[in-house]
Amino acid sequence: MKFCVAVVALSVVAASAYARPDFWDEFVKHYSIKEDSTIFITKCQTCHTARPPQRNDYGRSIRTAYRNAKPGQRMPDVFKAVEDLDSDKDGTKNGEEIKAGTLPGDAESKPAKKDGIDPIYTLPLAGILGIAVFGVSARRSRTS
Repeated sequence: MKFCVAVVALSVVAASAYARPDFWDEFVKHYSIKEDSTIFITKCQTCHTARPPQRNDYGRSIRTAYRNAKPGQRMPDVFKAVEDLDSDKDGTKNGEEIKAGTLPGDAESKPAKKDGIDPIYTLPLAGILGIAVFGVSARRSRTS
């Protein structure tokens, strides 16, 4: 009986070690993941479903890129290979989701939109509007 308990305990420890491969550390380092981001908080669910070792769509994309990598390629190359994909089909590329701190393998987790405008386009739009408003106010002051 004690032998069975020891085997089960060892299996649990081995499974948890398998669930935290070096990929996570390289991912955090490569993308400078912030500790308060959804990605950092959920860790494993970046690539796995709620029940590891099953992979979500992003995890399957990473696995495919890893298997297709040339000998000697490093994990950052694998990460870059899937940045322009939209693994979870939510309309946001994996790289954009990672930079925003959301989960690229979960369609429900995506960067927040402000007032219906995607935050990626907010700064350029603000610049254009600022120029237009400044131009109108400058013309009015000259005609006064």
